Amino acid sequence: MHGTWSSLLLVPCLMLICLLLILSGMRLQFGCAILESASRRSTPSGPPGGSPVGQANVKTLNRFCPQCEGPLCKRKFLFIVATGRSGSTSLMNMVSLIDGVFLYGENYGALRHLGQMQERFFSTLAAQGHDAPLLAERLLLHSQDWLWDFLTPPSFLNDWKQSVSIRGFKEIRWDATAFQFVRRTCPCSRFIFNYRLDKDAQSQSAFYKTRNASPESLSIFTQQMRQLLEETELPFLELPLENFTLSSFNRLAHWLGAECRFTNITHSNANGTYAESESSARCA
Repeated sequence: MHGTWSSLLLVPCLMLICLLLILSGMRLQFGCAILESASRRSTPSGPPGGSPVGQANVKTLNRFCPQCEGPLCKRKFLFIVATGRSGSTSLMNMVSLIDGVFLYGENYGALRHLGQMQERFFSTLAAQGHDAPLLAERLLLHSQDWLWDFLTPPSFLNDWKQSVSIRGFKEIRWDATAFQFVRRTCPCSRFIFNYRLDKDAQSQSAFYKTRNASPESLSIFTQQMRQLLEETELPFLELPLENFTLSSFNRLAHWLGAECRFTNITHSNANGTYAESESSARCA
């Protein structure tokens, strides 16, 4: 029997190792915009704000995941779900100004692949009898360990990110599998839903022009992302690009449990470029 369980665990472990090697090569580019702005800043702290989406979110301003219990709830994660050309890089940089919070940039939908691996394991495990729950819990714990370590801030940022208690990233490539991975593996998570109200302008961006995206298709895509977020039953807050104001960012900081207030708003990737903002925004 022990040989059977060892074989079952060997496959997902090997898959995780292979994915780690692949993603490690991509990691350096995740937070380039943040790293550049960090090198220009002396005192960091403070995130963005927005308007709560779920009715329950208003009640959880001072507790990150009050309904979460168990060993998987010891770590806090934050993910930006963006629809592309919606200000997500500026949002990521603003959130990472908060003491105790660090977000990387996009990772090309890595959670989708991890989620697919988990689902294959669970489907195999379903027929394995009474040991299945224990093996499933081990897989979830090891998956979370890997993700937490993978999201460790770069060492040369430790002068201002000495104790990061909330880690995550921003991404535009989400699907049901990725969301369910977060729900299973990181139950103490929150999402920021970032999109654009002006779908005409969004469709005319360089990114979407090459994809022949229409305002109607972007509206459908935005609604699909909102529905997938709701299905996770995890707290999320909506912050469209058109609501990027100091008051909105300060509300977002409060929603994340921070007591700081923003002095300015960064503007990354201005005018359709990938140029870093020169803004000296802080949350103090």
